Amino acid sequence: MTRYHRDVLPLGEYYRIKSSSMIIDFILQARWYNWSWVAQEEISQDVKRNKEVDIRHAPAGVWLRFLSFEDNLTAQQEIFIRLTDIVMMTKNFEVQLK
Repeated sequence: MTRYHRDVLPLGEYYRIKSSSMIIDFILQARWYNWSWVAQEEISQDVKRNKEVDIRHAPAGVWLRFLSFEDNLTAQQEIFIRLTDIVMMTKNFEVQLK
């Protein structure tokens, strides 16, 4: 079993949202901790190619589960994004989008 730091442990189960939602736009436009801009752009493009994305919140960021499209192969990806923007560090940042 993989051990995770408590900041990345999920606060709940995955829920599905449209990849065009404001929450996904906010996440994709934020600065990701320890990800290069190139990797962030490639992942953002993959997320936007999906109609829906699974998301679950953690104290320091979000977990995303989506399909990745590469060389005619489709694979399900699950990644943790530690967000560095101060607004994103709150547990209920989606409320701030309303």
